[in-house]
Amino acid sequence: MSITYVSIANSAAITVGTSARLNDPSEDTVLGRLVASVWDIERLAALRDGAWNFAIKRANLPALSEEPKHGYNAKFGLPGDCLKLIEVHDLHRDHWQLEGRAIHANNDAPLKIRYLADIEEPSEFDPLFAKAFALRLACAMGNRIAGSSFRKDQTFQEYQAELKNARMSDAMENPPIEQADGSWITSRYHGSASQYPSAEYGFGAAGWW
Repeated sequence: MSITYVSIANSAAITVGTSARLNDPSEDTVLGRLVASVWDIERLAALRDGAWNFAIKRANLPALSEEPKHGYNAKFGLPGDCLKLIEVHDLHRDHWQLEGRAIHANNDAPLKIRYLADIEEPSEFDPLFAKAFALRLACAMGNRIAGSSFRKDQTFQEYQAELKNARMSDAMENPPIEQADGSWITSRYHGSASQYPSAEYGFGAAGWW
């Protein structure tokens, strides 16, 4: 069974506890309007909650004509579909900084990066991501459908648990990344001082991060 807008929306509806079901993405019903009103913002937030393999892209960035005011010698604009910068290749962490939608760096063009892309088509979602995303949708619209009987806190805890499972499964598909000194790389988003920041999670000597 393929993953679709309708299947994710109906999974969220089941979690909320309503008998209403969506048959078409453009359906003008209470459920249809609610899903449409929160879909994009919750999809983007769920994507940013990980570093999903299905959403990872690579790019070679040209330098912008505008140079940084100070501190770095070049400026590189992020791709239009970039939701989160994952990795800057072959450049020491002290030699680049993300500010707004641009990377300031001491590097000649092109700047090679990996990034998390905005994936809009549900058929491209990993099944475990889709399952977690449906729970996040339910959190966003549950009270508006079921009122105070909807257990939002419990549903958000379920989202976090499914998110953890999805991230672990996603990370297992890639080999662990090890630095030359034997320590394990973690993301700069987790406060790492690693030389070459990489994806947000993985498996190393200390287990999952």
